[in-house]
Amino acid sequence: MKATGLGVMPVSMRLFAGPAATEDAPSPTPQELNWPIAADPLGAGQPSNGPGVRCIVIDGADLAAFTVAAAAANANTVWTATSGRYSVSVRPLYPDESGCPIATS
Repeated sequence: MKATGLGVMPVSMRLFAGPAATEDAPSPTPQELNWPIAADPLGAGQPSNGPGVRCIVIDGADLAAFTVAAAAANANTVWTATSGRYSVSVRPLYPDESGCPIATS
């Protein structure tokens, strides 16, 4: 974590990316944003809990790019990448943490 004039900003994050729901989409229609980092969510990171969910750790330029893009996102945002459409949840890494949790499923 790094202190800034805006508060404390993480120096790395975990992104949990999984296939976006294709049926029973919430109303209104979710907005779509382009996946902002080079690593495609289909093969980046490591498998996480949940079918098709991957955990991707980002920092540096990837964190900066994702943070800028995520400022326009909301809980229903669908992220589009070359490999498909993804739902993403985000969690900062705390100073005593590294990498992704080991999948238990």
